Amino acid sequence: MKRFTLSACVCLLAAVATAQAPSNNACSNALVVFGGINPQPPSGASGQFFTNVAATNSSSTAFGVECAPAFNKDVWFLYTAVRTGPVTVRTCTPSGFTAGSLTETVVAVYDAGDCPGGGPALACNDDSFACSSSILVPSNRASVTFNAYYAKDYLIRVGTENASTSGTFYLEVDEPAAAANNTCAGATSVSTGLNSGLSVAGSTPLTSTYGCSAWSASHSDVWHTYDTGLFIGGREATITATGAGADLVSVYKGTCGTLPPTFSVTQTVACGGTQVSFALSPFSTYWIRVGLAEQIEPSGFDYDLQIDVEVSPPNDDCADGLTFLGGTLPYHPSQASFLTNVAALTTPGLSLCTTYNSDVWFDYLATTSGKVSVSTLTPSGQAPGTLTNTVLAVFSDCGATTPIACNNDFGGSLLSYLEFDAVQGQHYRVMVADFGPAQFEGTFWLAIYPKFSLTMSSPGGPGTFRLDLANGGPNHLFFTCLTLQQGAYPYGPFFGVEPTLTELQLQIASGAPPFLGALDAQGAYQFGPFAGLPSLTLYGVTLEFDLAGQIAGVSNIAAHTIP
Repeated sequence: MKRFTLSACVCLLAAVATAQAPSNNACSNALVVFGGINPQPPSGASGQFFTNVAATNSSSTAFGVECAPAFNKDVWFLYTAVRTGPVTVRTCTPSGFTAGSLTETVVAVYDAGDCPGGGPALACNDDSFACSSSILVPSNRASVTFNAYYAKDYLIRVGTENASTSGTFYLEVDEPAAAANNTCAGATSVSTGLNSGLSVAGSTPLTSTYGCSAWSASHSDVWHTYDTGLFIGGREATITATGAGADLVSVYKGTCGTLPPTFSVTQTVACGGTQVSFALSPFSTYWIRVGLAEQIEPSGFDYDLQIDVEVSPPNDDCADGLTFLGGTLPYHPSQASFLTNVAALTTPGLSLCTTYNSDVWFDYLATTSGKVSVSTLTPSGQAPGTLTNTVLAVFSDCGATTPIACNNDFGGSLLSYLEFDAVQGQHYRVMVADFGPAQFEGTFWLAIYPKFSLTMSSPGGPGTFRLDLANGGPNHLFFTCLTLQQGAYPYGPFFGVEPTLTELQLQIASGAPPFLGALDAQGAYQFGPFAGLPSLTLYGVTLEFDLAGQIAGVSNIAAHTIP
C-alpha cells in the first residue's frame, strides 16, 4: 500500500488552504451582468456557471441582510439598469439548462455606492417559490425583485446561509419591458376624469426639456394624448398626477414625430409639478408628458391622472361682457354664484396696476356724464363672496390694453374700489380679476354707480334756497337729511342727523319735502328755489336706493349758508 509522507501531506494541505478565491470575491471587483441569463454571451448557455467556491465572507459587516441568519461565501455582481422599473434577480436553474452545484443561495441587492463601506439591502431573499416546482414548498435557491432607476448601478450579492456550502450557479436578470409610450409616438390616450393604473415602468429619459425647464435629462418619462373634441365657450383643464410613479407633468400642443430628435412641439401650454392648468381649444390634441425624477430606489412606478375640465363663465371674454346699466350685482344674495371668475381664463397683455389672473368682464353704459364709482366691496349687511382679493380695471374698449382706471386694494381691504370720468352714452369695459400669480377664484359683488351728488345753493339771493341731486340711478328713490349741526355726519341716529322741529317745519312748509322723493329718468332731482327763509347754514347728505330697495349710494356731505 502506498504511503503518503509527512511532507506530501503538508503540501496537500497548503494547496487546499491557498485555493484561489473567485475574482468577484469583493464588491470592488464585481462582475458585470446584464438582462437575461448570466454568464453571457449573450444570453447564457447551459453549463456556463458562476462559482462561489473558495469565496470568503465580505469584510464589511455593514451590508444589511434581513432575509437570512447568515451570509457566507459571497460573490458580487454589478448591474446597470437599462430602464426604470422593477428588476428581478434569481439563481434558479433556467429551463432546459444543466443545474449548477450550488442548491442553496442567499441573494441581496444594494446601491453600488455602498461599496466598500456597506449599506442597507434594497432587496433580499433566501428561499423562493420562484425557483420551486412546488406551490407549497419554496426552493432553497433565491429570487429578489427591487425597484431600479434607469442608468443607476446596483450591486448583487450571492452567497449561502451555510458556511460549508459552495458551488456553481446561474444568475438570471429579468428587466422591465420597454414602455410603448416612452416616446410621444407611442402615447396612450387618456380622457376627462380619473385615469388609473398608469405607470412609468419600462421608461427611459428623453434628454430634451421641450420648453419646460422643470425637466432634467435624467427624468424617466411616458406620454399620453388628450383630445378635446368640440365644445362651445372657454374651458380650462386641470391635470393632477398622484402616486409614486409621477412627480412632474407638462402639456404640449403641437405635432409629434416618430422618435427624438424629430419630436416637434409648437407650443408648451403647461409645465411643472404634479398639477397643471391650461386653457383648452376645441378640436385639439394635447400631449401630456409624465415623469419620475432620478433616484436610487423608487418607491413605486404607478400613478393616476385626474383630468378636470371647468367651463369658463359666459363673460370670460371682453367681447362677451355682461351688460350692466349700473347698480349692485347680484341684485339678491341668492344670485351670488352668478358673479364668479371660477374657471375664467386670463386675458394676456394687459398693462394693469398689479398682477392679475382669471378675469371676467362687464359692459357698462354710462347713463350720465361725470364721475362713476366701481366697487367689489361687500355691501353693508351682506355676506362676502369667496373671492377675497380682487383687481378692478376699467377700459375704454375691448381693444385697449391700458385701463382708464385700476385698483387692487382699497381702504385696508384686499377688495377694490375706483372712480373714473364717464361720458353719457359711452360704453366702458369693466374687468374683475383675482390678484397675483396664483389663482384664488371665487364669487364676488360688483357695484357700478354714477357718483351721486348733492348741491345746495341760493340762486335768487338772500332768503332763497335750492337743492339739486345729480348722477343718481334712473328713477331711484332718495332720502335727504338736513341739519344745522356741523360735523354731525356720518355717525348718529341717522348719519349723525337729528333734525329739529323748526327744520322739519321749514322742509314740510315748502310743499315738496326735499327729504323724500324719486329721481327722474336721468337720475336727477331739483328742489326749489324757494324764498323767504331766514339766514342760516345747512348741512346735508342724501341716501340713494336702487330698484330692489338696497342702498345704492350716499352723496357727498354738502354745506350751504343761506344769505
